[in-house]
Amino acid sequence: MSYNVQHGHGLDDQINLERTAELIRSENLDIVAVQELDSCCERTCFVDQPNELARLTGMHMTFARAIDFQGGHYGVGILSREKPISVRRIPLPGKEEARVLVVIEMEQYVMACTHLALTEADRLASIPIIVEAARLFGKPFLLAGDWNDSPQSDFIRAMKLHFTLLSGTDMLTFPSDTPKTCIDYIGLYQPSPKRLKVKERAVIHTQNSDHLPIEIEIE
Repeated sequence: MSYNVQHGHGLDDQINLERTAELIRSENLDIVAVQELDSCCERTCFVDQPNELARLTGMHMTFARAIDFQGGHYGVGILSREKPISVRRIPLPGKEEARVLVVIEMEQYVMACTHLALTEADRLASIPIIVEAARLFGKPFLLAGDWNDSPQSDFIRAMKLHFTLLSGTDMLTFPSDTPKTCIDYIGLYQPSPKRLKVKERAVIHTQNSDHLPIEIEIE
């Protein structure tokens, strides 16, 4: 799953991380790329959301700070059933806000999560950095997250030179109440050594955030 949780802030203007965790638990997932997490920030009552999500889901959390924010940190994370073998945090371009890529290595594959910049120039500049990270592993390399661009964009066309979009481009994810565009994706680095088959794809309809989560089952 890839899910921009908007620090648990739902369309009802309530911050409720428990319902975010309940949705994740209900899908019986092996791994979840999570964006827009607060860690000990004022607006979320100084709750350590990465650790709280781990506790509520019973999964391992790997958190990567993107910026310092309101007395704490703000960034992305990956929930996983297995404990990662290794972890890397890689800074990415972002003029309006620093961005980050978190990469965790599992026994059979690698998972990366990011929330890319709002400017196209920064998104395009992120591609070679992401590709360099993917080349380090001799395992299938999955990249998930809020890529902040539509399927018709120059950026997505450039990404498709390196990544196969396993989640497709037809699952509308934003805004969650009246979804009009796809800006959340799960991709596979094309030179990955094993072929992966997508058995199912789904977008989960919920108003727990301004984004809808996407989910794939792969074999």
